[in-house]
Amino acid sequence: MTKCYLLTWNPENFKEGGDAGVKAGIPTRWSCHSQQPKIDDRIYLIRLGVEPRGIVASGTVVRESFADTDWRDPSKTKRYIEILPDETRSNPEQGMLPIAALKQLNAKLAIQFNWSPQSSGVEIPSAVATLLDAVWRSQEMPNMPAPSQLMTTPLNQIFFGPPGTGKTFVTIEAAVTAAEPGFVWKSREQLKARYDELVHAGRIRFVTFHQSYSYEDFVEGLAATSTDGKISYEKKLGVFRKLVNAAREYRTTEVRKASDSFSDCWQAFIQQLDESPAGVSIKTKRSQFVITEVEDNTIRFDKNQGNSVHTLALSTVQAVFEGQRMVHGGLQPYYDALIAHIRELGQQLSATEVVRQNYVLVIDEINRGNISRIFGELITLIEPSKRIGAPEALEVTLPLTGDKFGVPDNLYIIGTMNTADRSLAGLDLALRRRFTFVEMPPQPELLDDVDVEGVNIGAMLRVMNQRITALLDRDHCIGHAYFMPLCDNPSLPLLTDIFAQNILPLLQEYFFEDWQRIRWVLADQSKPADFAFIVSDEQMDAQQLFPNVPQFKSRECWRLNTAALQQAEAYRRIYQTAGPVTEQEA
Repeated sequence: MTKCYLLTWNPENFKEGGDAGVKAGIPTRWSCHSQQPKIDDRIYLIRLGVEPRGIVASGTVVRESFADTDWRDPSKTKRYIEILPDETRSNPEQGMLPIAALKQLNAKLAIQFNWSPQSSGVEIPSAVATLLDAVWRSQEMPNMPAPSQLMTTPLNQIFFGPPGTGKTFVTIEAAVTAAEPGFVWKSREQLKARYDELVHAGRIRFVTFHQSYSYEDFVEGLAATSTDGKISYEKKLGVFRKLVNAAREYRTTEVRKASDSFSDCWQAFIQQLDESPAGVSIKTKRSQFVITEVEDNTIRFDKNQGNSVHTLALSTVQAVFEGQRMVHGGLQPYYDALIAHIRELGQQLSATEVVRQNYVLVIDEINRGNISRIFGELITLIEPSKRIGAPEALEVTLPLTGDKFGVPDNLYIIGTMNTADRSLAGLDLALRRRFTFVEMPPQPELLDDVDVEGVNIGAMLRVMNQRITALLDRDHCIGHAYFMPLCDNPSLPLLTDIFAQNILPLLQEYFFEDWQRIRWVLADQSKPADFAFIVSDEQMDAQQLFPNVPQFKSRECWRLNTAALQQAEAYRRIYQTAGPVTEQEA
């Protein structure tokens, strides 16, 4: 059965491609990290980095993976395949398939395939390849929704996979794409710079869930403060509610009067407070009070009489301003006077055009938190059909503040989860139903081109993961990210550090220090003792340690052979086993 692979081309790095360097009917070699493509397999060549981005050529493999001189550095070697292009289309007018159209294929099949891979030679899933072939040949998108109706980025998605598969790495791209769908970058540095700008602007927030993370941290709660030795409790907004409040202000594109915008009116008041060292005096019907400080969700003020400090809740001010709730009781005059004051400030401002903006919440290690405890009643509100702006939008009344609360449709939630901590089967069912899950498996093909003193890192990682899958499961594989530094520095000392500091401790955690199974993963049972990473500790003498204890039953003890970590042959024999060890080798 033939397979299909995606070859990449960045014109900034290699000027040839499309119809400039690839011509139909003329065999061409192309760099390919993966050694999996076989003769007659299909390939598609995609242009990345420079617009217009998209698929510019198709063809078949006519020669399998081989090593040759690196086109960038003649002193090095690189892996290639030879392809026979059958058609080239260098621009949209000639029928090139743009990135936007490729993302529509993902949506059509409900499959998350990355059309901007980090390496050349990634296998295209069979279902995607079948549809891609039909679209490429017909140059039509069959039964696809209009681009304006297509949601290419899910509102809620989770990237999941074993440790070291690049989950946090890929969330940066996912977050920027969700926040600014039209943003185009030419390098990772540009992407990270834009991510940092969006974080600084408050449009992307990053949090990490853990066992102690709670509803009070995420939505709202009470925080204890001490003033002059007196303890008081103030309402505090969590990261999720703050981001929801910001997103609601920019949910639609419109020309808005400043006096109707809480954020505009409040910013005008904050500016007035900054310019008034003694505070801002506000009149009520019978008296006046002075606002002296605003901190997070707390507004502190002094009454006309008395020395004690009083507080108002900023969230309540916003809720009353927007007509979501009413305040009754002793603080009502102060809330009413403050709201009238900031509306008056807003009337002095000119109307502004507000452009819809997307906001993103990135939740790292989402499976480590107690989901029902953190989200509470809000788990229903994050469903796309229940978002503000959807036909069946819902709101709830928050138990602490009594405010009406809903989640807008311009807030994206991106999570990551480590399957070695908890598999999908054990994940909260309410969370599973409301998120799109994108698998991030190990990609040893990214390392097939990395050679460390005769050790093929991709082959080594591939075999280790196959053994781990057989002994445990695929959730406990080892990710390729641990070995990516070797791409720039393929040295034995660096490989030694990676194994000593990352791989061996990870295997100990996976197998609960079952050294025999760890040896199986590393093929130590098939190596001479000098090349085995884990060896029997012959210095452990049970009779000497426990004299005159006949009932003691000694168990086999193991130790780390640090000398083997510094020998390339020890790593090569992980994947190139030569059968059982002879007595002479041992």
